[in-house]
Amino acid sequence: MSYVIRQRTREIGLRVALGATRAAIVRLVMRQGLAIAVGGTVLGVAIALAAARTLEGLLYGIAARDVTTLAVASATLIGTTLCACYIPARRAARIDPARTLTES
Repeated sequence: MSYVIRQRTREIGLRVALGATRAAIVRLVMRQGLAIAVGGTVLGVAIALAAARTLEGLLYGIAARDVTTLAVASATLIGTTLCACYIPARRAARIDPARTLTES
């Protein structure tokens, strides 16, 4: 996310220059990170469920389609992603629009 934010510095600077608040910039970055995390989680759960029959013989003590395990893993992934997005989001909210827009 930090790399993506650096690539979008001019866009974010323009948004700030046009009146976007810091909270709006943080929400923008967090929403993008959440979309990536949710998409990856949905794809990962779909692949895990499809591979469940193959993995059934390798798992001991839990079922291959254990809803609790999938839910905890998904929540952990999404929570970790949101935490990882917060620092770049805060940094993006502090972008100085005057300096950003004058650089070429």
